Amino acid sequence: MIQKTTVFVIFCILVSYSNAQSFHFGNVLYVNLNQGEEYSFKGVSVKVLAIENTWTKVQIDQQEKWLNVARRELPLEMAGIRVFVADHKNLKALTTDDYVHQLLTKDVILCLSDASFPLLDTSQFTFPIARSDGFEWSMEEDSHLFAYLGLSEWIAPNYYRSHEGMDISLHQFRGKKQSPVVAIEDGTITLAVDSTITGSKDGCITLRSSSDSTIYYIYRHTLPTTHQVKVGDEVNKGQILSHIWGDNRWGHLHFAVVKREDMPDYEDRYTSTIGFFPQMFELYNGSLELKTKLFTEGNFEFGQFRWLSDNSQKLDAFNTNVGFGWNLGRWSKTGKVERVRSAKGGNARLWKTLHQGTPAASTNPENFYEFSIQVENGLYQVDLVIGDLELPTAQIVMIENKNLGIYRLLPGDFKPLSQESISVEDNLLTIRLELVDPNICAGISQLSFVKIEK
Repeated sequence: MIQKTTVFVIFCILVSYSNAQSFHFGNVLYVNLNQGEEYSFKGVSVKVLAIENTWTKVQIDQQEKWLNVARRELPLEMAGIRVFVADHKNLKALTTDDYVHQLLTKDVILCLSDASFPLLDTSQFTFPIARSDGFEWSMEEDSHLFAYLGLSEWIAPNYYRSHEGMDISLHQFRGKKQSPVVAIEDGTITLAVDSTITGSKDGCITLRSSSDSTIYYIYRHTLPTTHQVKVGDEVNKGQILSHIWGDNRWGHLHFAVVKREDMPDYEDRYTSTIGFFPQMFELYNGSLELKTKLFTEGNFEFGQFRWLSDNSQKLDAFNTNVGFGWNLGRWSKTGKVERVRSAKGGNARLWKTLHQGTPAASTNPENFYEFSIQVENGLYQVDLVIGDLELPTAQIVMIENKNLGIYRLLPGDFKPLSQESISVEDNLLTIRLELVDPNICAGISQLSFVKIEK
């Protein structure tokens, strides 16, 4: 009898978390598809042709495109259909947190919508942070949606984590009654807890959608003393829920959207997370139109602690929305280079094979790495600091077409380099670090640039 009861309980849990092959969030259809599978959307044929690492080759009405998981990417439009990839089996395979990716039941979750309509109707939805106090979203956070965060043994031994939702920096507003978090849409508060539940000084609020009772919004790292809602409250779009918690090191909103048949509690709040970056981009910018950032100056530090860098660690693949990044191809499983950091500083670490010895191991087919920044055309002064905190490095350094030479450095040694009159004519300032020996890494700690002449 005991065995039968146990089996029944397990079955109920599995049913509770099981999800249909397709579902909607706003105007977007999320559909699970396998490689080779075809789907008809509004009378148009949609087919998954191939997958490679976290990329998916999609055919829509005879047009073919490669799409990466939309961790910080925008949809493409093909034959009047917007399409993006919300999740991918090879992304899930990099990590231990299967519960986060529980909506994924086939190779990919493909997201389809009519390009003549917004992803989310702004009469019903709003960005979950008020902007009256000067809040600006850089989208540079290292812990973005489904970001690969590597070995996270503070959670459990041999635990590899992908970020459950997205961190949005509110560092300058931490602990202040400014830029509050607000209801993304009308709904009901199902959770509002403080440190007695979270085990830390911050709180968490969960909002159930009024338009779809299986959609929940998770607001983590709230400041409990500023909570303006309680369980059972009915709230309206844009209504203040709380201000953000933060200490002397860091303050941010961890925001997630989950789809559940049951009501999430605090412990399992991220089970069945939805991929939703394009919707957040649209709510913040008012459209999906790409707004290219062009820098004229900057001071980039690589791999630094989040509280020193506003969590912009300069490790991710190039992204037009952000305006900079590493030029990584489909060979990269994570879309990130490695890092090392300590009280002495941090740096990006570049191996021939990144993340070696982990499920994310990826071998660069080239013998170099390039970091590009979208800038205004003109002449630039560029300063670099190369090296690694812990390991010897060997690299040939190039800025645009200028070879600065070969540098072999001992562990912990850093070499400052400076170059004037770097001409940029294609709106991309590119730094190249060429690997001298496949068994020795290259490293970069800092990159500063300023436009000196048109």
